[in-house]
Amino acid sequence: MKTTNIFRMGAISLLALICFTVVISGNVLADSSSFVLPPVISDFKVLPTSQAKLASYIAYDATKYSNSQDPQKDLSEASDRPVILKPGKLMANGDYVVNISPDGHYYLSGSINGFPVNFMVDTGADYCTVDASMARNLGIRAGMSITVDTANGQAVAGNTSGNLVTLPNVSLTNARVTVMEGLRSTLLGSEILNRLNINYGQGVMTISKVVIK
Repeated sequence: MKTTNIFRMGAISLLALICFTVVISGNVLADSSSFVLPPVISDFKVLPTSQAKLASYIAYDATKYSNSQDPQKDLSEASDRPVILKPGKLMANGDYVVNISPDGHYYLSGSINGFPVNFMVDTGADYCTVDASMARNLGIRAGMSITVDTANGQAVAGNTSGNLVTLPNVSLTNARVTVMEGLRSTLLGSEILNRLNINYGQGVMTISKVVIK
């Protein structure tokens, strides 16, 4: 009699374990089918501005608002009215046209080894140059150590080859990319620019789809 009860209790326990496993498995599958990325946690918070005191503004453009008759009004309007620039345009003949930015540089979207980047055209840079924090995303695994001249003196950088640089209308293989620390923009240097047919005029840069070499 006792043996029968033991077997009965064992069977009940096994059945309960099977049911528990099925329920847990079902929950896991349900969760995986509705997977969402975790929310981005910001490391700063915007504190509410007191309406009782006069609002203050921070100017980011070159306008001297303090010289105007009503700088408070002008700054208030400026904070609500950003300047919308014309985006680059791919022409019917395959050429790409981009307008100069307020800082005097040309910017265009593209990619390095398939990863999207925003290039700043810099004829003073020898090669396409990226910040070290981007190297892994760009598929760059290692670079030959070189010394480069910068505005702040000499610095150590990594020089790589065999990269694929893609612009809005053309792709260039076997491109050199230099990796540096503390770079603020991704530079499109002369090694790439010299392989392109580029024309400048009246604040517009036109890149031909034809690669020179």
